[in-house]
Amino acid sequence: MDLPAEELVDKVALYAAFTGITEPSSNDMFFLVVGRTGSGKSTFISQCTGKNANIGHSLRSCTQSIEVFDFHWMGRHIFLIDTPGFNDSNRSDAEILEALASGLSASYANKVRIHGIIILHPISDTRSSLRNIDMMKAVCGFARYDNLAIVTTMWPRLLQHNAEHDKLESRYNQLLTNDRFFGGLLRQGAEVFKYGADSSDMPTAKNIVTHLVCQALMHPITALQIQHEIVDQQKPLRETAAGLVIGTDISQRMADEEELVASLSTTTTTDLTYEVTEHLEKCKKEMEILEKSLDDMHREGKSRWEESKVKIDAMLDHELEKADQELLDVQSSKHRSVTLTDNFEERYSHILTLKEKISNIRAAQERFARYKGHMINGAINGLAAGLTGGIIAAAATGLACNIM
Repeated sequence: MDLPAEELVDKVALYAAFTGITEPSSNDMFFLVVGRTGSGKSTFISQCTGKNANIGHSLRSCTQSIEVFDFHWMGRHIFLIDTPGFNDSNRSDAEILEALASGLSASYANKVRIHGIIILHPISDTRSSLRNIDMMKAVCGFARYDNLAIVTTMWPRLLQHNAEHDKLESRYNQLLTNDRFFGGLLRQGAEVFKYGADSSDMPTAKNIVTHLVCQALMHPITALQIQHEIVDQQKPLRETAAGLVIGTDISQRMADEEELVASLSTTTTTDLTYEVTEHLEKCKKEMEILEKSLDDMHREGKSRWEESKVKIDAMLDHELEKADQELLDVQSSKHRSVTLTDNFEERYSHILTLKEKISNIRAAQERFARYKGHMINGAINGLAAGLTGGIIAAAATGLACNIM
């Protein structure tokens, strides 16, 4: 995949806005988008932005982090912060919490505020999304949820009154009344929406964002619970409400594995012993992640930033060198055996395209240099600089994975 250098810097710019490298304007609004993998986040975001969000999600295999998308709506610059879902088969919940906490802590320390949350829940899902609901509550910790939009997804395009319709409506009512799902949240001010991307009789993604914009103006959010815990109270991840949920689960898994080890006899197969030992080591590594504090995440992020900014500069220089050489070849008619008068219009158009590409790459270099300047000159909160750099480094590294 050939990703233009300027698109790379555009992506970095979105992370810079979210993490506060660039000072937010009064018209900027930031909304978290949460939900398990396959809940319809890509479709929802794409309908808002008019762009294919799956391109951004392809970075996730490299970054294991958040993704940032934007669009303009109602005179506002809307940023959708797509978060990785918990209970993911490819990553531990501890890793996901670290990525989420790093981004939200950097954002909060740099005075960027979250204005609302969108949680997507497939209507056909009964239990697999419970983890994401529980973690959303632990991360937010609100007394009221006026700024929460609960979006039920995956509704059939044409919902006819039949047995399937009755089944889905019954499940929908259960979600709305059962406190294990959304019952309590609705009593605390949350709003629920039926959402079908291809359905004309359901609210659109932008209708839902409009609702949250209005709610944010009436009910501004000061901080998410996890932001207050990590930045203001200086708690390590394990002492946050979200960390306690994950830590309890890890401790239970470790106890189960240790009990199994104790019960293994000398005749137990080597493969089973190895598998149990491997599971225990994985649990210990997850516990180590939960021991991290804001200072730890800051140092690690700063280190990633120092490494990645060199790589980004090299990528931009490489693209510029390639474009310069291609322009030189076309202008000198290198490798051509025909006369200069042949295909003149096509050749002239090619030259203009290359000149525009070179101009865009140079502009991207200048923009990236400004971001580096903000980091170096301490234009943002010093403690958050490392976290911010780490988030941007993850984004750039993911883009590099696509280019290479």
